[in-house]
Amino acid sequence: MKLYEIDREIEACIDFDRLDALQMERTAKLEGVACWIKNLTADAKAFREEEKAPAERRRQAEKKAESLSNWLTNALQGEKLSTAKVAVSFRKSEALDVINERDFLDWAFENGRDDLFTYQEPKVDAKAVKDAIKGGADIPYARIEVRQNIQIK
Repeated sequence: MKLYEIDREIEACIDFDRLDALQMERTAKLEGVACWIKNLTADAKAFREEEKAPAERRRQAEKKAESLSNWLTNALQGEKLSTAKVAVSFRKSEALDVINERDFLDWAFENGRDDLFTYQEPKVDAKAVKDAIKGGADIPYARIEVRQNIQIK
C-alpha cells in the first residue's frame, strides 16, 4: 500500500483495530524509507571514500613525475636525449612574472594603463550579508531563509 493510500484509509477508518493496524503500517512504511535513505547515504559516503584513494594515488604519481621531470631538466641542462626507448627535447616558452602585483597595479592606474588588467564582476559575500542582517541591518533584496533539513542517523 502506498503512503497516501494508508493516510486516506486512516482518515476514513472507524474500526479502531484497523486504525491501529494502519498506524503501524504507516510507521513501518516511513521507517523503511528512512532506513533506505540512511543506507543510500552510507553507500554514497563509502563511494566518496573509494574515489579519494585513486585520486590521492593520481596526485602522488603526478607529484613524483613533476619531481623527476625537474631532476631530468636539471641533469640535461637543455641538452637533447634520444634513445630507442625515449626522446627528450626542450622547447622555449614564455611566462609573465609580476614581481609585485600591488605596485604594478598602482603604476598602471597612475599611467592610465587600464588595458593591462581585467575587472571582475562583484560577488555577494553570503556570510557577510547574513551576519549583517542578523546584526539588525536593513538589507533590501536579501533575507535569511529558514529551512528544514532532514537528518537520519
